[in-house]
Amino acid sequence: EPLRQKKLLDFISKVKELGYLVKLDTNGFYPIKLEKLIEDGLLDYIAMDIKSSADKYALATGVDKVDVKKVNQSIELLQRNQVAYEFRTTAVKGIHTLEDFEKIALWIEASPRYYIQNFVDSADILSFRREPKTSLEPFSKEELEEILQVVKKRLPQAQIR
Repeated sequence: EPLRQKKLLDFISKVKELGYLVKLDTNGFYPIKLEKLIEDGLLDYIAMDIKSSADKYALATGVDKVDVKKVNQSIELLQRNQVAYEFRTTAVKGIHTLEDFEKIALWIEASPRYYIQNFVDSADILSFRREPKTSLEPFSKEELEEILQVVKKRLPQAQIR
């Protein structure tokens, strides 16, 4: 998570001074730092992961206690449309259900961009902390299309990436 870096503001300031655009990818757990970067005009685009529905965030992150309030603050901050942004969820069979995607769509309703990315198994990512071990796999193309149709009821611009 880049917002954990103490000198991120200074680094981004220097990048902006060089004339570059800055995109930040974040998990949304640091809304105060995110707000400071936005207020200072240092970000041109933000991509935020929505790990799962609020009630299943701990499962999706593999962390016992998750402060979803911070994620919600970041969502609300981005929805003020001070900077271009997108939300995205990596769809993982074994973690997500169709109902989770319905809840996510309701949670971020009225957002301009939402992408569903299919899980790609790369050895132990995600599964190394999960007890009992959960079978994690990508959704089929047909399953992703079904998820997309449910999401589009609230987020018509949603896409599979």
